[in-house]
Amino acid sequence: MVKWPSSKGPRYFNFGALVSVGEHFAAVELLGVRLSGFVAWLVWRTLYLMKLVGFSNKVRVVLDWTLDLLIERSISQIAAGRHDVTNAPAGDVGQSAA
Repeated sequence: MVKWPSSKGPRYFNFGALVSVGEHFAAVELLGVRLSGFVAWLVWRTLYLMKLVGFSNKVRVVLDWTLDLLIERSISQIAAGRHDVTNAPAGDVGQSAA
């Protein structure tokens, strides 16, 4: 029988916790230091970029974040009223009776 050296198992070190809360705001507890607000948001984004694998992924994320900061999101809303289509004839769907 082969004897393997005794293993102590994996070791884990908790660096802290990070959470992004809304636009330009985060809360960070890193190595016992607590931050919140815009500075914590910058720390969160920096650590996120550091953990990404591959240079091209980092460039894509930075470009996406930069565009989000510079260009407002285009959100359009379509106003649609309720129409009772259950009793309307086949050709009159969506048309109002005048």
